[in-house]
Amino acid sequence: MPLTSSTSRNLVKLVIICLVLCLVTLLSPIERVAKIAYLSWPTEQLPRSKCKSVLATMTVGRWVDWKHRSHNKQREQLEYFLHSARQQHFLPYDLQRSDKSCGNVTFEGWSGKMNNLLWFRALCDPDGDTPCCYDNRCEARREDECRCADCFDLRQRIHAELASWIPSDPTCEVHYFTGKEDTCHLLKNMTIYIMGDSFLRHVYISLLALLRSNTYHGPLYKYSPKGMIHACDRNFVFLRMCISWIDRETKECVVLGIGIHDDFNFTAISTKEEEEAEAEAEEEEEEEEEKDKETETEREKEKEKEKEKKKEKKKKEGEEEGSRWPEVIWASTHAPGLLKSPRIPSQSKDSIARYNAKTKAMLSTKSVPVFDTFELTKQTMSFDGAHFGRGVNDMKAQILLNYILEQRENSGRAKK
Repeated sequence: MPLTSSTSRNLVKLVIICLVLCLVTLLSPIERVAKIAYLSWPTEQLPRSKCKSVLATMTVGRWVDWKHRSHNKQREQLEYFLHSARQQHFLPYDLQRSDKSCGNVTFEGWSGKMNNLLWFRALCDPDGDTPCCYDNRCEARREDECRCADCFDLRQRIHAELASWIPSDPTCEVHYFTGKEDTCHLLKNMTIYIMGDSFLRHVYISLLALLRSNTYHGPLYKYSPKGMIHACDRNFVFLRMCISWIDRETKECVVLGIGIHDDFNFTAISTKEEEEAEAEAEEEEEEEEEKDKETETEREKEKEKEKEKKKEKKKKEGEEEGSRWPEVIWASTHAPGLLKSPRIPSQSKDSIARYNAKTKAMLSTKSVPVFDTFELTKQTMSFDGAHFGRGVNDMKAQILLNYILEQRENSGRAKK
């Protein structure tokens, strides 16, 4: 069902969608959405955007590890998280097979009834004697000797939580939003609908955590058990054990999470949209019944007149409210982590890059902006080959907010 705008709605709405599953359901409304005029937003007292074309430039860069700083405790905490996250899939602690085979193999000899072990690439123990996966064997090679197209080396992956994201364009600087006050000021008169799978759920969690940075429970329900709040702290909040405790009925300014999984409650949006659609359909049906009494020529003329009236009415309402409902942003697929199984060639690094490029080209014909996270994730440590922790997702949230800041600033200039 296409998303529709209510005449009483006075919120600017930003929609983020992700992956092919959402594309199937949104192909029909995208063309209509892309043609809606962009109207101005108020920009009083907002910080100045420090980057031109945020989605094109801020998403391209590199992670710089804080090696000059002492973060032994934080690194230990991150290692504990990684081992805990991988343990839920029954992966061995060192991620290495006893026969030292790696790269193009999984843990099929270990699987037994634990079939999920088939969906992870066998690697080499980064702290062991043979940390480099070279030519599908774990070997004792230095990092500089383990850089090739078919090499896999966990030592070279960066913990985004202990690194800074530096855009390649020196004129592009990330403006960091620090909490509820400045973030809510930016999102005034806005609602963000986040639609997608776990990749987008993680962005939702980071946005909500930012808005609730001064609360004890963070992105979890306020009345969550203290033990669960403690267990779902920091990176652990992105794990499956915490999904059911993520707050789906937020009152912040406003970020609403929905999705194609069962992770989020779709009722908050679908019920309202269905009611509006049904009311509109009934009204149109009544109009059609009346028009059936007229001649075919007269009916067609009346239809055209009604269309023009509705267009003018919506345009006028939008101008009065400063509305640009809706804007659709497509979030691309991550670069795969080293644990991504070789059994799924369609999810290899090259396949995902091709998919992202084709999707971006298709969406560009509909004027739909793309939030490309491939560069952001290709250097960093993934805890399961597909998903990333707080460092990556917090950065994705910051880039999204910088994009909104840029759009508000641009619309302010257009108004002048």
